[in-house]
Amino acid sequence: MDLGPDRRPTLHGAKLRALTRDALGIQLDEVTGTADGALGWAVAGHESTAHRQTSDSAVAVSLIEQRPEAALGQLLAIMKRRTCTRGLVLCVTGAELVARRAELFDLDIEVWAIDGTSIARVSPTENPPMAPPPSEALGWIDVIESAGADVVVEHGVVSAEVSGLEVARVIVDEFGARLEVGISTDDRAMFSMLHGHMLPPDALAKVIGIVAKHRRVGAEHHPLNQLSRSRLLRSWLVADPERLGLSTLAPAPAPTPRANLNDAVPAAAVGIDHGGDEHVVVSSTGVDLELIPFAAHARSMLSKTAELIVVVPDRDVVAFTTWAAEQLTNPARVFGITNDWATGSRPLLHGDAH
Repeated sequence: MDLGPDRRPTLHGAKLRALTRDALGIQLDEVTGTADGALGWAVAGHESTAHRQTSDSAVAVSLIEQRPEAALGQLLAIMKRRTCTRGLVLCVTGAELVARRAELFDLDIEVWAIDGTSIARVSPTENPPMAPPPSEALGWIDVIESAGADVVVEHGVVSAEVSGLEVARVIVDEFGARLEVGISTDDRAMFSMLHGHMLPPDALAKVIGIVAKHRRVGAEHHPLNQLSRSRLLRSWLVADPERLGLSTLAPAPAPTPRANLNDAVPAAAVGIDHGGDEHVVVSSTGVDLELIPFAAHARSMLSKTAELIVVVPDRDVVAFTTWAAEQLTNPARVFGITNDWATGSRPLLHGDAH
């Protein structure tokens, strides 16, 4: 049944109340429904001994109907705000993903999968292997590099980027592998209609020339430098890893694929310092509740024992982000950069926010 946008939050809130009462024996004191689920919490003594007695703390509960990749941060925000020492996540979808991220925190968080009116506890599993790109796609790497773009391989897809913005993608289908130029699915289709006569290397060079001047540090505000801001920041860090005290830094895949270009998804990278130790660096712009769960998940996939560094503009170094970084079993460091990092002539990364 398709629930209208106005009714969905109310119904999600009612569902969370019913599930926590009937399946967990918890009477929630407050519930807020959202388009993607619901959030609630209960004070001490409202949880029955039939499940698990808590006499000295509050419990936070989250219902996830969709977008599990953005779910855990909401629960953490409630836990911090209400000083909860326990959290419960009830997932219609993506329970395994949420469980993997929850395991990385030194907090009491349980993840449950919903099946109708019943729930089942979900234990974290190993990260699934990342799909390699089709061998046919690799043949376009030389073309991309020769045109002056960066080759990016993520979740089985080979693409070309200019300062973090995708400008072309290798498409593999029953007709073989081909390079489609453009910054999105619609843009690639439009570019093909207008410039289908151009050879792929020439078409790619044309787009790179247009994009590059708007993605450099110090460029004036333009739509092309407002897209993929986290990846733009990553490209700036990769160009000068010494800013972080690293000798090398290279882009790395995100733990989950981006659904579309407009999604504000953090960007990961892996670097090595002068002592030979590995670091995972995650850059982001804007206040994102899921930033630290995402970053921790990225580290667990890329290098479990590496130090984790999170880089955000100064205005986005908020108390919740630094608190969440400290709650990890292996805490992360949060660095701030000047807010005009993309337009200023000398962006400054000025130190650990802790």
